[in-house]
Amino acid sequence: MNEPLRIVSASRRTDLTAWFPEQLSGMLGAERAEVRGPFGRLTSVDLNPRRVHTLVLWSKNFEPLLADRFSLRRRVEGYQNLFFLFTITGLGGGEVEPSVPSPSQALEQLRALVSLYGPERVRLRFDPVLFYRKGPGAPLRSNLEFFPTLLDQACSLGIRAIVFSFAQPYSRGKRRFSKAGMEWVFPSPEEELSTLKTLATMAGGRGVTLLSCAQPREGVENVSSSRCLDGDLFNTLHPQGLRGPTSKDHGQRRECLCSQAVEIGSYAPGCPRPCLYCYGSLKT
Repeated sequence: MNEPLRIVSASRRTDLTAWFPEQLSGMLGAERAEVRGPFGRLTSVDLNPRRVHTLVLWSKNFEPLLADRFSLRRRVEGYQNLFFLFTITGLGGGEVEPSVPSPSQALEQLRALVSLYGPERVRLRFDPVLFYRKGPGAPLRSNLEFFPTLLDQACSLGIRAIVFSFAQPYSRGKRRFSKAGMEWVFPSPEEELSTLKTLATMAGGRGVTLLSCAQPREGVENVSSSRCLDGDLFNTLHPQGLRGPTSKDHGQRRECLCSQAVEIGSYAPGCPRPCLYCYGSLKT
């Protein structure tokens, strides 16, 4: 009996494309990855393209792929079905995301990525929506003001869905904000709902749907729950019409609706210069 095809996620745990392109290219070239999970267990993952239904790359910086550094683009394109989850928050290059491309650089990469692979294979993540102050009593800051620019770019490129979530408090993130002399601010549920309705109205007016990542938002017009790894969508996109997994990945949070997938990233060592709010990196 043939082994079922799998979705390979590269990766929720760290930005392999941005920080470890040589390692990622090496894994794809060898068609195997040795992955250390959150509890230290080492797992060998078969990356033979004949056994992979969809290869999904998550990143805030696709420059190494676009420039084919370490033959990464060539290796990635050895897989039939590709999907790209591109996070652009508008905070890149600042104190919150110091190692991320600036918004203008990120949007330039977005245009290049869509040009290469098509808008149906690229999904934007405006994630997280963040509020903070640069110091006690300082004015409240947010990346919300960047959303109209992102929305304009998505529409011009034919992208019709944007994933979002509100920032969630994590102890590592709180420590990083404190060390940077800043205050991480969390809106009330009523303030979140008001903000979300404003974003949804803006997006709906342009024909773009908001997809809420692991934060149920029932009853808000033009907002649906996200499956960032969407097996049904990947089946539709597969050039040969092959079927991959569509059932919920029970290894993820209860609220996460992603389809079952195999991760090939690790939390250790994590991004060398993590974003202040990040839960994934082991670095404080």
